Amino acid sequence: MLASTRGEQLRGKVKISTDTVLRVAQMDAQCADRLTGRGVTTSHASVARQLGMSDRTVGTARRLLEKLGVAVTVVLGRHLSPAERRQAKRAHGGYQEAAASVRAMTIPESSRSVESFHLPRSGSVLEEPQDQKWSPTRARARETAATRPKLRRMSRSRPQPPKSPRPIALQEFAWRIARNYGLHSPEPATTPGALYGGRHIGQLCNILERHQITPDRYTLETLRVELDDALSAARIRPLDNADKRDRLAHFAWMLGKLQAFTRGETRRERQLREQEERVKARALAADEARARAAEEAAALKDAEAARAAFFADHHRSPVRPRNTSPSSRTAAIKALVTALIGPSPLHQQSRTLQQLVGDITVLERVLVDSGWIPAHEPAEHRARWELGDHALTIELQGDEAAVVLPRDVLPAPVAEQLHMITSRQSRE
Repeated sequence: MLASTRGEQLRGKVKISTDTVLRVAQMDAQCADRLTGRGVTTSHASVARQLGMSDRTVGTARRLLEKLGVAVTVVLGRHLSPAERRQAKRAHGGYQEAAASVRAMTIPESSRSVESFHLPRSGSVLEEPQDQKWSPTRARARETAATRPKLRRMSRSRPQPPKSPRPIALQEFAWRIARNYGLHSPEPATTPGALYGGRHIGQLCNILERHQITPDRYTLETLRVELDDALSAARIRPLDNADKRDRLAHFAWMLGKLQAFTRGETRRERQLREQEERVKARALAADEARARAAEEAAALKDAEAARAAFFADHHRSPVRPRNTSPSSRTAAIKALVTALIGPSPLHQQSRTLQQLVGDITVLERVLVDSGWIPAHEPAEHRARWELGDHALTIELQGDEAAVVLPRDVLPAPVAEQLHMITSRQSRE
């Protein structure tokens, strides 16, 4: 087969020698069952170590053998579950992380001998004698014998198939369980939903529903953990799939142990409940935060309304805008000093006069804040402020200030500043 045209083409694509393929095939044949050719469980690394070649070369040779039709992969290799790793350690005392593929050596279709024989026709091939119908003995027997009652078959109560299809989530969950626990068919399925041993995926769904193994109560990970805990509590040692007489029945028996071991909610149900509680707590906290924000906004609005009402009641005249720019303040102070002492520089005056001019400057700031308007008279050397019909005048006479007060009562800040000016003059 390797020397054929197809063999040469396949071998040329992968670039492997005939001797290498024959050595790998001979090693697989030695490891297989002599009668059936099955049971080749050696990994690529084991064969490569014995033949002195690389793992990649062994894999290439095995794939070539499968394309030629002299070998087939029965079960693909996979990583072991935690329970299977513990079982492997108890079996051989070493750490095993993965299992190799299971292969079988086969005979190609072109090399098999075909036997030709005739099939029997449908129905019975035995024919009754022609004279049996007219036998007088049988005629008398028919005349005297009573009619036989019809056979009644005992009706057995069989579970009726579901009228509506099962949920897609349950079907997908059943397929994941079948692949993880080795319940799926290792060979190409002839019918949709085929499991190991000619079973159907519907039977696995019935088992899951009977033991309440549903996606809303379990995930594949939580089912594996809780099943391991249940078997450990019952002191049951897990079996290999090869040691199980009926894999599906054994899996149903393990689910029965799990149902007897489970008390209350499962891990999945506890996780869903805790997640729902966290979502409700976050929603409640968000509602409380929104309520507090609304209360604070309402309190601020009430405070603004109260403040506006207070100032509306106590302001007798509208607040005049203040000119707070540095240049305008400097010009206002310069106009005040010029109106009091004239164009002569202030630093050339006496110390007492400089302090007095400083106090009057502070007084002007307080008056402007209270709504008074400066109306100085530089020609008369007087400082004057007006507020409606009222006027306040200050004129310097040497180192003293002559103050002309209005008839109305002055605001408290203005009165305090005027008292400070007069008291400084009395002290000096």
